[in-house]
Amino acid sequence: MASGSRNATVSRRRLIALGTAMGAASPAALLAACGGGTQTTPAPKPALAPATITYAFLGNPAFLQMNEDARKEFEAAHPGLKLELAHMPTGMYDKIQNLYSGGSAPDVWEPDAARFPGWADRSSFYDLSPLVKRDQGKGADKIDIDDIWPKYRRSAEWKGKLHGLLCRFTVNAFFYNEDLFTRAGLKFPDDTWTWQTMLDAAKRLTQGDQFGFLMANWNHWIWMNGGEILAEKSGKWRSAMGSPATVEALQWLADLRHTHRVWPTSEQMAGQDAIKLFTTGKLAMSDQRVTRVADIRTAEGALKWDVGPMPKGKAGRFAWGIGVNRCVSSQTKAPEAAWAFVRFLFTKPNIAAISIPPNMSYAKSPAFLEPAKQPKHMTSFLDAIGYSKDFPNEMGRWPDLEDLVNSELNKLFAGGVTARAVGEGLDQKVNALLGGWGLLAA
Repeated sequence: MASGSRNATVSRRRLIALGTAMGAASPAALLAACGGGTQTTPAPKPALAPATITYAFLGNPAFLQMNEDARKEFEAAHPGLKLELAHMPTGMYDKIQNLYSGGSAPDVWEPDAARFPGWADRSSFYDLSPLVKRDQGKGADKIDIDDIWPKYRRSAEWKGKLHGLLCRFTVNAFFYNEDLFTRAGLKFPDDTWTWQTMLDAAKRLTQGDQFGFLMANWNHWIWMNGGEILAEKSGKWRSAMGSPATVEALQWLADLRHTHRVWPTSEQMAGQDAIKLFTTGKLAMSDQRVTRVADIRTAEGALKWDVGPMPKGKAGRFAWGIGVNRCVSSQTKAPEAAWAFVRFLFTKPNIAAISIPPNMSYAKSPAFLEPAKQPKHMTSFLDAIGYSKDFPNEMGRWPDLEDLVNSELNKLFAGGVTARAVGEGLDQKVNALLGGWGLLAA
């Protein structure tokens, strides 16, 4: 998972408590809400005490403006509640860790799925389970959990406690340049495509400084070949990067670049990224994320392009998908007010911006799909949710392994080394780290 960096300066925001923060329900009420005891009627929602809550988030200036608009609407709808925005486009996790250390963590913030387990295991989040159960439903001051994508409905659950809700989701699909396909006399990619179909098309589409394919993410290619990154056994893990299926997939990717020469080298790209190559007619296909749709629309000009399903490998079709959870901090002094804000933002799915919103009803609507714009098959991203898969985040330390794995794979894709050598080397290095953390499976 790669995330772009931005050179913005961020100011530190702190919680300002206004009045008494007595939002939490009584222990008896929480027990009833969780289904304990004999009471079957959920406890009534307590009145919200005046409070100021802080909301920390990543994102570009457009995302900041959306949240500023939401802040005004939230405060207008909840007299007595004030919302402070802590926009952290860079270094968010380090900054929030410092705030936790000082006892002033933001009330609401958004860890991605890769980092959520580590933070949850350190008791960083408030248990929202009773509040979610109490407020489940349709209508004012309710939250329709059933409208969240079923596969990720409990993405913010850890050890039986629900600490937040999915707030946006990013997944890959197969981008292609219709103009180049038409010129080459090729049919557009569809759900019959396999790796071989893709390779055959990529060869025909590679001519001079025009290339057939550029890989954006390596993980789903491993899964499509039946490989894994880590293998789990009884709650512990071993590297699977040197396994035959994983090595075969990685070598196939490397061969696209260095044997078949359909994927441009760094020198051939000459400082241009995939989107620049794609929008200037020099790239025919790429496995990009939904977040890149906005980038291409901005630069598309007269380009005709679309997206389709990922091609099938030996083990079927996979796409990398990762969610972001909106959680309430365990340090909050106003849990009901913080939950009210989480609930409020759930009714504003457009703030998912360039990602897929958690609300299925909105994601399937013209408001999100925008059928008058390219790509025509935006629904390919929604279909990909069903066959999406993420890194092994449940092991709790994936972010600590990610840089190592990416660094070694970059050597493979640069050329001069085999996938077997890289995979076996990663087995040794990853297993050594797992052993040091007490997580190595026998």
